[in-house]
Amino acid sequence: MLVAPQDLTFGRYRLDRRARRLTRDGEAVAIHGRALELLGALAAAGGALVAKDALLRAAWAGVTVEENNLHQQISTLRKVLGEGAIITVPGRGYRLAVASPSVGLAADGGEAQGKPTVAVLPFACLATVSGLQYFAAGIAGEITTALARVGSVVVVVPRSDFMV
Repeated sequence: MLVAPQDLTFGRYRLDRRARRLTRDGEAVAIHGRALELLGALAAAGGALVAKDALLRAAWAGVTVEENNLHQQISTLRKVLGEGAIITVPGRGYRLAVASPSVGLAADGGEAQGKPTVAVLPFACLATVSGLQYFAAGIAGEITTALARVGSVVVVVPRSDFMV
C-alpha cells in the first residue's frame, strides 16, 4: 500500500498534512476541513488527474454526499490558490496545476538546475460551443503534465495572476 508523504510542497505552497496546515512562502494560509483533505489528495498525485470518486473518498470517507459538495470545495481551493491552480477535466476529475519543487522557475528567471524552462500557456477557445473551454484547459493540462515528466526540462505552470 502506498502512503502519501505528510509534507507536500508544490509551487510556493507547503502542506503539512499531520498539522493540517497550509503555508505560502512560509506564511499560514487559511484553509480547513474538506478543502484541506482535497488539496492533500490533489498535491499527493503530483499533477496527475485525480478522479472525482477518489476525491470524494478522500474528503468524505464512508459518507455519501452529492457531487455538488466536491464542486464547492474545489471552488474554495481555487479562491485560495488562484483560479488556474486546479484544472477540471470534465466528467473525469481534477488536477493540481501548481508546480512541484523540482518543476519551477529559477529565482533569477533563467534556467532552473541548468535545464531549459518551458511554460505552457492556456489555449484560447475561439469556438462558441459550450464546454470546449474545458477541453482547451484539459489539453493545456495534459501537455503540462507530459512535459513535467520529461527530466531534461523544467516546466513553469502559469497562474491566472501571471497572465495579461
